[in-house]
Amino acid sequence: GSEWDIEIEVPDNVASYIATGQSGEFQPLGRPMDVIPFEIAAVSGLAEVRDGRNVFMANARLQDTRDWMRGGMKGSVQIKTEKRPVYWVLFRDTIDWLHAMLWF
Repeated sequence: GSEWDIEIEVPDNVASYIATGQSGEFQPLGRPMDVIPFEIAAVSGLAEVRDGRNVFMANARLQDTRDWMRGGMKGSVQIKTEKRPVYWVLFRDTIDWLHAMLWF
């Protein structure tokens, strides 16, 4: 068909920042210079274990197609989420770690 969907494994520590309607870019492993835009169509509310990691699954619809695309291709994605201040980006992992240590 002319429409392609991709399945995105979102790590559990950033899953709360991903939402339906956000846009991003898919970069296939076989063609790293060819970037394809997408939009998040759905985000699963249940975590899964894949390759020993907890992930949430997100489905996205590619906004463009290429004639060389085939099912089962792998790649990486970059999702545009809400803007945050620089200090938040720099210290988020440390704050999350402290929060986890104080919680238990």
